[in-house]
Amino acid sequence: MVCDVNDLPVRCRASFRVQAHNEMGRGPWSDVASIEVVPYETMHNIDFSDISLGEAIGEGAFSVVHKGVWEGMDVAVKRLKVQYVEEQYAEEFRKEVELLSHLRHRNIVRYIGASLMAPDLCVLTELADGSLSDMLYGANKAKLRPHRVLAFAKHIAKGMKYLHNLRPMIIHRDLKSSNLLVDANMVCKISDFGLSRIKNESVTKISGMLGTPGWSAPEIYKQDKYTEKVDMYSYGVVLSEIVTGEKPYS
Repeated sequence: MVCDVNDLPVRCRASFRVQAHNEMGRGPWSDVASIEVVPYETMHNIDFSDISLGEAIGEGAFSVVHKGVWEGMDVAVKRLKVQYVEEQYAEEFRKEVELLSHLRHRNIVRYIGASLMAPDLCVLTELADGSLSDMLYGANKAKLRPHRVLAFAKHIAKGMKYLHNLRPMIIHRDLKSSNLLVDANMVCKISDFGLSRIKNESVTKISGMLGTPGWSAPEIYKQDKYTEKVDMYSYGVVLSEIVTGEKPYS
């Protein structure tokens, strides 16, 4: 049986053995080993001084994403801009970190750790090769082949299904090609949970005008109450992007 570590739930301990396969046949089984998925409270509380910051590879309204190195590992470092390190924005950033730290899925960007001490608030995640937007609209843009379109569509759908099946559910609210990262194995992963919200069982709908014009559902623009279906609307827009190679309403 093959199991992706990213699919294991938090506070889970899994035992396993490995066996080598080659053209000569199979080798002996290894001794039993184990892996534990630890909860947020015990994950790395990273000292910012231990991070080597590289070039900026992305920027939003409140944060900048850098390439970085931490303990010899290449990482993406999303750092809150200095002018937003006041308590209101810092608390929202901490909420994003806590939410991301609990997610475990092959099609969700992998959380590594965070520095939550002002003024150096940042979150570390796996470093992808680029975004889906880069592939579609960047310097080396190219129309995706049909098999790649289908693969990416499945990857995004699986990531969204995971978020929506959580209890309580997570609504992303900002699904778009620039928030979909692609790794070296051409696996597409959902990232950027800054606008995501948890929908409790007792709450049927939420509100708030957020997201990105062109990708956000009409009910968000109207500031109506809405559900996780706003993510499905955005998913449809992304499907249009990967099929046509064009931005929405271009």
